[in-house]
Amino acid sequence: MRVWRPFSKDSPWNTVISKNPKIDKNSKKMVADLFLTNSYPDQPAGKIGVSTRRWSIPVYHVDEKKVKWSKIHYSLFHKYCHPQFLFNKAPIPASAKADKERDAHMTILNKSLTKCWDFWALTKFNGKWLARSGKEFSLTGKGVQKPGEGGCRAAGFPLIAGLIRYEEIKQGKIEHSLVFGYNTAKRGVYCYPACNSDGTSTRPGAIPEGARLQLDPSVDIESLNLKPAAKIIAKALQEYGMYLGDCSGGFAVYAEVFPGKKSKWEGVLDNFDLFNIPTKKLRVLKLPEMHTEGIPLDWPTDKMLKKDPGYFNHYN
Repeated sequence: MRVWRPFSKDSPWNTVISKNPKIDKNSKKMVADLFLTNSYPDQPAGKIGVSTRRWSIPVYHVDEKKVKWSKIHYSLFHKYCHPQFLFNKAPIPASAKADKERDAHMTILNKSLTKCWDFWALTKFNGKWLARSGKEFSLTGKGVQKPGEGGCRAAGFPLIAGLIRYEEIKQGKIEHSLVFGYNTAKRGVYCYPACNSDGTSTRPGAIPEGARLQLDPSVDIESLNLKPAAKIIAKALQEYGMYLGDCSGGFAVYAEVFPGKKSKWEGVLDNFDLFNIPTKKLRVLKLPEMHTEGIPLDWPTDKMLKKDPGYFNHYN
């Protein structure tokens, strides 16, 4: 049986790259910028990592009619957050845990797979769920927001968008674009399907959030000495590509994570399994119109955190 994928058939997440796509005139310069970014420990410059243990998205499936709806207490809003779009309650499973790192992401999908509830900086403190941002998305639309809107990922992407899921790897095929991050995204601009940016770099080759990169289809995946899961990911990079969605600690794509339990990725996919994919064979597809409403991320300062003991507890 074919594994479910979110969003409509004509969504940018689900559109196969054409056989002869237009390549951006600055593609080589932007790909070269991937070698200038900082990397995670034990990750050589320019090598593609994959977040399988942390700094990614836990995914929970719920029957929203049977799970208790919890009140969400929002505090220390960041500048992407649009209070008018925040939800007051969400069907959070009792065993749910956000990613253990500072971003503390989490997404919840309803039973009918028609909507999701995304969180950023989510923690449970003294029995209360605290978050710095939340956004409800339809899973049947295009998975794209209007320019300037916010969400729980810097570029405004739904958290399920572009995420490598365990069931897809077991199926043997990923049928959507991926999301990647690197820590020197271009400052102040972004392009479709992004709706915002946390980019900070002014380097000439810095890549804007929303840019779509593709692994050159001429690359012979079988010659790269990749593990089976990595081959599936490499094929997806050729067919669907990957969108830049975040400034991150290193150059990486994202796989679902399993906080508080044994990871399903053990023996299947590890952080360094994509290192043999030749980054120099990536190419940036022609960039769409640039938008300039990007707002730098407003991280909580120590002074702010001390005013809110719940967040002080979480971040420290």
